[in-house]
Amino acid sequence: MPRAGRLFLVLCACPIAMPASRLTAEPSRPPPPDAGRPAQATPSAAAASAPASPARSIVTVRIQGLRDDRGTIFVALYDNRRAFADKKRQRFGTTVRPRNRGAAVVFNNVPPGKYAVAFFQDLNGNQKLDTNLFGVPKEGFGFSRDAMGKLGPPSFEAAALDIPAGPVSVVMTAKYL
Repeated sequence: MPRAGRLFLVLCACPIAMPASRLTAEPSRPPPPDAGRPAQATPSAAAASAPASPARSIVTVRIQGLRDDRGTIFVALYDNRRAFADKKRQRFGTTVRPRNRGAAVVFNNVPPGKYAVAFFQDLNGNQKLDTNLFGVPKEGFGFSRDAMGKLGPPSFEAAALDIPAGPVSVVMTAKYL
């Protein structure tokens, strides 16, 4: 059983830990009603004189092709090869409940760069991807670019995406073996 505060993904015997302190994304929600008028931001004098902050991304991850709406979807963004291989140091991570055989999460304030995205559907609430005796996943999973490895997860390079500043949408399809 995993320690409290850690979430584990076992993909072909490769654990992915998701520390609760790094769960920074929020499930996507429909925008609140705007009562008929657009929201307006008025710049303040302090904001006008403040140095510009580095450009950031808003990454929307959409998962499609789930077999059902049971369980919880664990989603993680990795920003380097070592973190992706270790599955312990994702840059951003969160959970979401599936709806209509899909799920969506939004990661705000993501620095532009190269990222690989991984997800799995935890059907039984044990916070890990269940596998059979041979390490073959028994629950749905997926990677960005719908990458697949031969005898395990794909490499970081195979799943990596270049995330520019601004809004970005990543669509992933659930795999079942």
